[in-house]
Amino acid sequence: RLELIEIDSQRIVLDGAHNYDSIKLILDSMKNLFQYDKLGIILGLSKDKDVSGICELIIEHNPEFIHIIKSRHPKSADPDYIYDYFPSDMSNVKIFNKINESVSILRDNLGPDGLILSIGSLFSSAEVREYVLGIEPELYEANVWWDDYKRRCFKVVESKRVVITGQGAVSPNGLSVTEFWSNLVKGVSG
Repeated sequence: RLELIEIDSQRIVLDGAHNYDSIKLILDSMKNLFQYDKLGIILGLSKDKDVSGICELIIEHNPEFIHIIKSRHPKSADPDYIYDYFPSDMSNVKIFNKINESVSILRDNLGPDGLILSIGSLFSSAEVREYVLGIEPELYEANVWWDDYKRRCFKVVESKRVVITGQGAVSPNGLSVTEFWSNLVKGVSG
């Protein structure tokens, strides 16, 4: 999952580390894996993660810059929620609504001897990768479809109506209308 991208002598490390243990491992390994003068972290988390523990880990490693971003993915945590887990006196923690702004500012502030590390979510690191490499952004349409599908299904269940639009059955409960209905009334499960 660890990917190193070099753009104009600037190193950007992308990692899908998204829970306490994997983020601890990558942060503990950074000095052994890479030589750098300054570290900038781009952090995007999902809603269901240990935000408090992850933020404490990042604070312990004392990076020069911490940029909090929000992925396009629906499970992405709100950056303001993440920001609240950092002490208010940490002036190096900033929220960025646009990934390109975060990356550009880090590149300018860190210089070629600095290192950018994107962690916290596969989605956010993938979006940093899309921007840096100029890849067409992935739109999470499957989630929109699934949410719409669930909404429509629950609407059908709530209406408590059944509409029969034809007669015929191809089912584990029977291959004819008569057999299917008979087994359905008996409570036979297909």
